[in-house]
Amino acid sequence: MRLAPMIGTLYLLLGVYLHCEHANGAIIDFISAYHFEDLIRDTPRHVRTPVLLAFTNISNTACKKDFDALKYNEHGLPPRNKLLLGKYDMQAQYTKTWFKFTDEMDMPKRFGITRCPTLVLIPPEYTGRRGENENDALNHLTWNGTGDWRQWVMSSIGTMTQPKYDLSWTVNLLEQRDYQETVTHRRISTIPARLPMYTKTGYKKIPMPDGLYEELQAWYHKHEHLRAEEDWSKIATQLNTHEAKMTMVSFDHDAITRDRISNTYVRPILSNWSGIAEDSMALKAVYGIREYYRGNELRTHVDTIATHVLSAILNINQVGMDEPWPLEVINHDGVRELITMEPKEMVLYESATLPHGRPFPLKGEKFSNMFVHYQPKGWDFVEDSDGMPYSTVVDRERISVFESYAIAVVAMLVGCAWLQLIPRDHGISLVHI
Repeated sequence: MRLAPMIGTLYLLLGVYLHCEHANGAIIDFISAYHFEDLIRDTPRHVRTPVLLAFTNISNTACKKDFDALKYNEHGLPPRNKLLLGKYDMQAQYTKTWFKFTDEMDMPKRFGITRCPTLVLIPPEYTGRRGENENDALNHLTWNGTGDWRQWVMSSIGTMTQPKYDLSWTVNLLEQRDYQETVTHRRISTIPARLPMYTKTGYKKIPMPDGLYEELQAWYHKHEHLRAEEDWSKIATQLNTHEAKMTMVSFDHDAITRDRISNTYVRPILSNWSGIAEDSMALKAVYGIREYYRGNELRTHVDTIATHVLSAILNINQVGMDEPWPLEVINHDGVRELITMEPKEMVLYESATLPHGRPFPLKGEKFSNMFVHYQPKGWDFVEDSDGMPYSTVVDRERISVFESYAIAVVAMLVGCAWLQLIPRDHGISLVHI
């Protein structure tokens, strides 16, 4: 048996083990302030819990020693449906992401941290949304550094609003959603810096050609009776479907028109913008027409790197808008920007290297988009078990995808099922790597 597949198999099995571990009570190692904010908003308000957050600095010897002495772990503390447990490295916040650090990302400043380590307890009223509920952030409690910190946590939680008991939001579900959000932020914090880029900024907003817009409008009105609510997994955190529904008038009902419109109109535009020849661009996916409604949010993310490389967002229609619903991007210079769109406008973007989303609630009745994704010829990047990119040509001997995933899937099904049988509050501990 070749060595590469064996190494690849062990690598993926480790990833599967870590997946099961992170989905079963691990302390959340927050990558950035945005990660912290999004993870809080992933939980419905009625079951949102206090957050115990440890501020540390592992690059500081004295701080690391004091933090290790705390034995900061979940033992003796409530489960995830009563308390969210996390930590934040105050020095690493400047280096964990490739994009530019801004003042609003300064978590120690936000919570008034002056010593290391520091434990703070944040009330469940804190929404995690920028520009909102700053007073709730200031109303956090800080451990004074004396006595048993676990006892302090338990007594302090009793002074805060308690989450409502909801059978549909189990400990396991909350932990799996925490893991998914963590993967999302790990990807946007690292992937763009590791992949080729075709344009300077990574995006461009332009008006749609008249013919394209007219065809889309005609098709949309003709097929609106096929509208259906999108069925997203409860584990998925990319959209806040637990708070607001979302529907689709799917172009998959008419694949011939879907592909003709994409290749006749969108592909030449993307080709001209990116410099990639049309015959070197393969159509990989078309989503839409997707309809967002009041209250919808779209977490900032990067798309599937194997296939979603050169893409376009086409705004088809907006109804009853109270204010614009901007697209947030982190451009190729690492700067966050907000892009507003009007009907008959389209945004060209490198969807694998341009983090993008709409992390603000839609204030309007309906917002309808279509998404088209192409893969350039020769693009051979895929993701490993941690969502990190590698080239199947450059790293061909790194892993045998088929052999490794076959074993990994079996391990996940068996291993995760076994892990679910372990009571979290009975003193049984698994190694956290």
